[in-house]
Amino acid sequence: MSPATPEDDLTKLLKCAAIEPGLRSILCFDASQEAFELVAARMETLLRAAGVKAIRSVILSRSDSEDDLWGQLRLLAGERGPRLEWKPGRLISAGGELVLVQIPDLTRLSLAAQRACVTLLSSDAGHLERHGQAHTWATNYCWLSACPRARIGELSPHLIDRFVLRTSLPEGRTTRQQRIAWIRSQLEERERKPSITAPEVELRQGTISVSGDLLPTVLRIAGEETPSPRREITLARLAVSLARLEGKPVADAGSVQAAARLIGLKETAKDVEQQKPEPPPISREELETDKAPPPVADSPVTKPAAPGAPAPLTETEADTRSLETIEPDQVEILAASAVPANPYEEDAAPVQRELLSLRLPPRRTTAARSNEGIIVGTEPAHHLSDIAWVSTILEAAKYQRVRQRRGGKLLITRSDLRANRRAPVPHRALVVVLDHTCLGGVDWQTAIGPHIFWAYTQRAMAGVIQVGAKDADGNTPLRARLVTGRNLLAPAVIQAFESPAGAATPLAHGLDLALHYLRHSLQHGRGKVDGARLVVVTDGLGNIPLAASQAGELTAPAGAQGMEDALKIAAEFKKLPGVDRFLLYPGNEFLPDLPERYRVALGGDSAEMVEAAGGAP
Repeated sequence: MSPATPEDDLTKLLKCAAIEPGLRSILCFDASQEAFELVAARMETLLRAAGVKAIRSVILSRSDSEDDLWGQLRLLAGERGPRLEWKPGRLISAGGELVLVQIPDLTRLSLAAQRACVTLLSSDAGHLERHGQAHTWATNYCWLSACPRARIGELSPHLIDRFVLRTSLPEGRTTRQQRIAWIRSQLEERERKPSITAPEVELRQGTISVSGDLLPTVLRIAGEETPSPRREITLARLAVSLARLEGKPVADAGSVQAAARLIGLKETAKDVEQQKPEPPPISREELETDKAPPPVADSPVTKPAAPGAPAPLTETEADTRSLETIEPDQVEILAASAVPANPYEEDAAPVQRELLSLRLPPRRTTAARSNEGIIVGTEPAHHLSDIAWVSTILEAAKYQRVRQRRGGKLLITRSDLRANRRAPVPHRALVVVLDHTCLGGVDWQTAIGPHIFWAYTQRAMAGVIQVGAKDADGNTPLRARLVTGRNLLAPAVIQAFESPAGAATPLAHGLDLALHYLRHSLQHGRGKVDGARLVVVTDGLGNIPLAASQAGELTAPAGAQGMEDALKIAAEFKKLPGVDRFLLYPGNEFLPDLPERYRVALGGDSAEMVEAAGGAP
């Protein structure tokens, strides 16, 4: 990128974050992996240009535990025997360094990392009390995260609100040859310059005044009823940073409007009508002369200049300032960056998160299943299963000088025992066989509501078998489709309930998929469930035989073979222990006794007729 090339909105946004610590939490919508890496590299360059001397990069993922983030004790061998040493976590900042925290996918972040982000993103200082250690440090961080726009409803509002700047990055990827060439050029550049001693771009910060119309404009554009005051504060900080970046002596309403455009906030027609012309700002020199007009109530307030601060940039210098170190491939990747249409997507996004998503749910599993799930920490042991031996030894090592005076073996008491704390795994499952061809004109949502409520309160894993859905991801109409999710809030599961009806009804294949899914969930793997609930919503009129669904081809008239195959498979569910079976059926005027045959075949707990949408059966 040559100096004559105008700066894009993304570069302006990153430069404002580099010179203003209160803006150093950025969320990128729909960012590909390579675009995110390039933005992180550009942000690091700009931070060095803003005067940051030491930068340490940290990448957070779904596998981070509390020990990784905050610190832990290590047992080391010494000349006088074993000794304990404290190892700080990756989020502990020390020595004046800035920590550049990169989160490639915010929706896949571990619970411990999410809680750490909520704790540090809005604090001026961090304080840690852990394993007898007490640490306090200044929160010198720059947060850069990415999130798919369609999955923002999965995040806690307390977490997403703390990322104050929003931008959109391209989803597309460059060719493999371009990627290899860029990586090779980066490696060669690193060999030539092992360490960066001086930034190639200098972001100078000078004095600036704030006009009296800045705050009213901020309040007007941000709205009277904003869900969070951080949005108003962010808009004001961004306006001042833009004015300082462009070398303007005063940050006024125009700076606020430019900042709003940069992050995607739009003024309404009512706001535009309410704008009134403000008198030009008056400098201090003009007020001291006789020719100066009398001061007005909204005269600008000049901020005191910092000792040794450089002079403000002129407009020419601001326009010619750019990143000369960006390669052409990087420019192509980030050229499609756009201002988001709505920077606060979480306001209108459907809720897809669990209640109290930043807390571990209460355990409802037995002691026999306590050794399942991902390890997220340790806790005092109440039984001898799933002992965390390393944590137990470290806990016992703290008291060895008291327990043994002349040396000897390591003494471990009952109070030293530590067990692994694990994330809960689903121990219930809801399987819904949904016949889309019989749902027209019936109130099936009300009938299935109690089963949905049961699955939500039990935090059950969900599986929906779509029977007769129209164009389910290119699936042939002769086959059913299985959609699974960690719970009912998974976007794929929600969409499975809303698919339109198709032409065929492969009910036998749908019941066969449900049978295999339940067998696997109940009998295989360490994460097998303790119980399940099967809900079949159908009128029983299956017109595709099982053999035709498996072959993907219907070679002869089906006749009643589809219904006979479905009844035969339905009888197999009675052999599965721990499965509650429910049948929901609309009225069937062609074969009125068919629902009763399915009820007998399933051997279910109950069968309920679904009423019409108007209330009449």
